[in-house]
Amino acid sequence: MFKKIAPHKVDEIRSGIDKGTLNLKELDRLSTELEESITGTIKIIFNTSDFQDVALQFAASREHDKAIQEKSALPELSDLFKKHLDLNINPSSELKEARKILLRTLLLTDLLADLSEESIPKALSSVPVPEEESYKNRIKNICETWRKRLMWKKT
Repeated sequence: MFKKIAPHKVDEIRSGIDKGTLNLKELDRLSTELEESITGTIKIIFNTSDFQDVALQFAASREHDKAIQEKSALPELSDLFKKHLDLNINPSSELKEARKILLRTLLLTDLLADLSEESIPKALSSVPVPEEESYKNRIKNICETWRKRLMWKKT
């Protein structure tokens, strides 16, 4: 089931089960949360219920832009990014601007997430990135998956 609704989390979930840190009740709750995280228009446009795949597809390609515009789905996409990445995208902005904000947040958060405050260059210290670890970890996971997919395409 998790392979279908959250393929990027399968190894993490399997590890939790093997270590005994996830019980049946927690797995049930997790599956419900993951299934409910993307519904409606976004699921139809991107053909997935996996938030990470939606973020990657939107960041890496303009393939779905026409459908997003036709279905006026940017507000739903903005809500999704706010919920999962603590990212503020104006729902009435242009798709080009929304993608730019997403890319900047993904790449800079991935770059800065593991640096101490003192080691962040001054030019980047004023750039807004999520502060909460859960958001940083999601973003780092998205960027890692993106790099792996790019490496896979090259081989």
